[in-house]
Amino acid sequence: EDAMERVVPRPHVASTRQHGQTAIHGRPSRVIGHSRGLEGGGVRRGFSMTGQKKRVCVTGASGFIASHMIPALLYAGYTVTGIDTREHELASHPDLTFLQQNISRLRSLAGFDYVIHLAFATNIPNSIRHPLRTTFNNVDLSVRMLELAKQAGVKKFIFPSTASLYDSQPTPWIESLPVYPSEPYSLQKYATERFCTYYAQNGLPTVIFRLFQVFGERQRPDTALAKFFQCRKENKPIPITQ
Repeated sequence: EDAMERVVPRPHVASTRQHGQTAIHGRPSRVIGHSRGLEGGGVRRGFSMTGQKKRVCVTGASGFIASHMIPALLYAGYTVTGIDTREHELASHPDLTFLQQNISRLRSLAGFDYVIHLAFATNIPNSIRHPLRTTFNNVDLSVRMLELAKQAGVKKFIFPSTASLYDSQPTPWIESLPVYPSEPYSLQKYATERFCTYYAQNGLPTVIFRLFQVFGERQRPDTALAKFFQCRKENKPIPITQ
């Protein structure tokens, strides 16, 4: 019955300027959408028992994972509001609203059924160079989203964590391993995991995914796999070390 228990990605999914605070149940001045990955038939999951479309808020909507998640949600019948500070190169879609702003300006999540919180600075070297700034952006703002979700009565808050928590332990890694976060990015992810657990114990259902190596179309170009794929496309040798 609860469709967000299993949001199954569709094709094209590989093996994430307004002033003042915003209540995002209103309509923004800028609306754009995404049509990629919406072809074909299938079960329409994003409806309540009364036939109304369920509403999902996706932060970090201009990122790699969101570029696949949002089309999957739209295909499944959800109404999606995406939020990001960066522009999104999208075609219009009637069920997608996009807010180009920082999540620090949000003051309400009223009206949303689910929140998928993908907004997170993911570059480990950057977190080492800027621990204060990235901790504020990653931990403080994540807790803000959790609190707003609780206040709004959101049905489920979904947060992607990272396998970087396992650090240098012998492989294969499994989720039951102890965590040893050894740099700011992993510490920030783990802190947010603990806050998710706290909020889950205090009235807000949360789900945490510890993602391993996510790869596919539109991933960050500075990742090793993106460079390997580019070399393969250009028929160049794949460098293992430099």
